Amino acid sequence: MFRPRCRPDSRSSPPRDEPYNIIPIQNLHSDHPCLRYPEVHAAVSSLRAVGGDLRKPPYHQWLPSMDLLDWLGLFFGFQRDNVKNQREHLVLHLANAQMSLSHPPDDNNGTFRAIVLREFRCKLLENYSNWCSYLGKASNVQIPDSSSFGSDIARRELLYAGLYLLIWGESANLRFMPECICYIFHHMAMELNRILEGYVDENTGLPWIPSTSGENGFLNLVVKPIYDTMNIEVTRSKNGTASHDKWRNYDDFNESFDRLWLMLFLFLHVGVILAWEETKLPWKALDNKDVKVRVLTLFITWSGMRFLHALLEAAMEFGRVSRETLGIGLRMVLKILVSATWTSAFVTCYSRIWAQKNDDDHWSNEANQRAEL
Repeated sequence: MFRPRCRPDSRSSPPRDEPYNIIPIQNLHSDHPCLRYPEVHAAVSSLRAVGGDLRKPPYHQWLPSMDLLDWLGLFFGFQRDNVKNQREHLVLHLANAQMSLSHPPDDNNGTFRAIVLREFRCKLLENYSNWCSYLGKASNVQIPDSSSFGSDIARRELLYAGLYLLIWGESANLRFMPECICYIFHHMAMELNRILEGYVDENTGLPWIPSTSGENGFLNLVVKPIYDTMNIEVTRSKNGTASHDKWRNYDDFNESFDRLWLMLFLFLHVGVILAWEETKLPWKALDNKDVKVRVLTLFITWSGMRFLHALLEAAMEFGRVSRETLGIGLRMVLKILVSATWTSAFVTCYSRIWAQKNDDDHWSNEANQRAEL
């Protein structure tokens, strides 16, 4: 795979008078009130502890002044200003967390206690952890348990937290879809793990490089395609006046990222039907009218699983229903009724197709019409 030659990166060492939001991190010796706190210096020092064993981003000039946020920005194609903003964001969070300890560091060269990084990372990624638990997926946040990996543990904690903040900082309206953010982080954390573990790309034989690598890669390859798709739906909505069945809103897109297991199961469902015919090529089985009709059971499977999902949701969330939250209970009941109605309708239609075919002993016009309906 072609990669651009190494060239001087635009992320040169920032000038000391560079504009900042709250803390002038680029100049720790300036006379700024926030820089009088050792916790701020500890946070900045922790981010700058890149270490010589961490593989540097290829095709970019690595400078001694760069830190872990720069490392993530170069590898995953985040914008420079986003990296700068999230650096301040992360330093403020870590400094506040460190200040809440009963025994803060005694000097400006202090480092963070492991519990501060762990608690902050767990709180920041709580929604992602719940998302993984709901889908039954293993989290891609991999923190070694052994105390012998002390420095590596701290660095990984910061890398996962920094990656999430960088994704959030550049996601624009995608933030209205939290499950989408979790989905993006899940896959980018997997690529981060491959870098940290020295994974070699089987296609190129070179060390692993993230799919979003390159200038503005995350914006162009992740955010823009999703945003463009959403923009098309906004146009279809005719400023919200069109019928909802003709366009999708944020909630509809968001649900796409916690129904992925259902899509995989439906793919398996169709695959089993086609493979059962034992044709040389799977799609050749669709030449058989019987097989085409059997594929229609896909709708029964989908509606049945939605019905099961509605039942399980009601069972788990029933405790939330009270006199003040009757709307939640009503919503649960309606979801069960609607999914049950769809399931019954699909089963009835499918049964009538085969009943007509068996009565006629072949695929008559009447049987074909029922299949098309």
